[in-house]
Amino acid sequence: MSDPSNWHGEAPSDWLLVDTQPGQDATPDHRLEVESWECPHDAFEHPSRGTLPTCIFHTPPHELPDNIDEGEALLEALDRATEARDTEITRRRKQFIGANFGNLEIAAGTTIAADDDYPIRLTHARFSGDVDLSGVRIEPSLDARGCGFDSRFSNVDFSQTKFCTDDRVTFRESVFDVATVDFNRAEFDVGRSVIFTESEFGSRTVVDFSLSEFDVGGTVHFGNVDFGYRMIHFDQTTFNSGTGTIFWDAEFPDDTDFTSPIAHSQARVTSTLGDCRSKGRATSHSIVPHSMSKETCHSLKRRSGQSAK
Repeated sequence: MSDPSNWHGEAPSDWLLVDTQPGQDATPDHRLEVESWECPHDAFEHPSRGTLPTCIFHTPPHELPDNIDEGEALLEALDRATEARDTEITRRRKQFIGANFGNLEIAAGTTIAADDDYPIRLTHARFSGDVDLSGVRIEPSLDARGCGFDSRFSNVDFSQTKFCTDDRVTFRESVFDVATVDFNRAEFDVGRSVIFTESEFGSRTVVDFSLSEFDVGGTVHFGNVDFGYRMIHFDQTTFNSGTGTIFWDAEFPDDTDFTSPIAHSQARVTSTLGDCRSKGRATSHSIVPHSMSKETCHSLKRRSGQSAK
C-alpha cells in the first residue's frame, strides 16, 4: 500500500492521482479517481530475509541485494503487464506510484513498446541514484508527475531518448535536484502534450535541452517552471507544437542559452514568453529566441520584478 499521507496535501486532488488541472489535456486514462492506491506488484522475495512487505519497487534501494538491476526489473514488470489477458490487470501493472528507485538504467536501443492504451505511471516516484534512459525509445504515454530526482551528485540522462506516443508525456510538478538533467537531442513525437508545468530544477543543476525536437500535436508546457540558478540550454531546440509552446512565468538563471531555436509555433511562443523571469542580470536577448521581435521582450522581468534592460 502506498501511503498518500506522504504526498502533496490531504485531498485526493492534491495527490496527483486525480488529474483535474485545466489546460493539461486531462483524459479519463489519466484519472485514477481513487482516494488511496494499492500496489499491484508481488511482494519481493529477499534471498536472506524471505518475503518482504513491499514489492521490489517500493523496497528502499539500500535494502535490495547488490545483484538487483532495477531497470531490468521495471522492463520485466512492463512485459508482465502486456502479457496479462485482463485489461484491468494490464492497466494496474503499469502503475509504479510512489516507487522508490536507486539507480535506474536501461540500455540504449531498448524499445519500451506500447501494446495497449495505458500509461506508465511513475507518479510520486523517488530516484536516489542515476537515471539513464539515453537512447531508449518509449512508446507508451509517460506519467511522471510529482517525481523526485533528489541525489545532488547524480545525473538524469534522457539524451537521444525518443518519446513516441499518441497521448502525452508529463513531468508536471517534478523536482530535479541533481547534478545534470540531459534531454540533449531527445525527440518528443507526442500526439497530445508535453508537460513540465511547475517542475523545479536544483540550484546547482545544469539543464540541457539542446538540439531536442518537440513535434507535438497539442501544447508544450514549461509554464511556472523554476530552472534553478546554474545553466539552462535550449540551443537549436525545435518547437513544432500544434497549439503552442508556453514558458509563462518560468524563472531562468543568468546563464541561459536560447540560441537559434526553431519555433514553428512562433506566434504562440511569442505571446506566452513575455512574463518569464530572470534570476540575475540576464538581458532579454539571452533568454528570448532570436526569432522573437524586440517588442515582445519588453516585459521580461528579474526575480525582483524589475524590467530587464
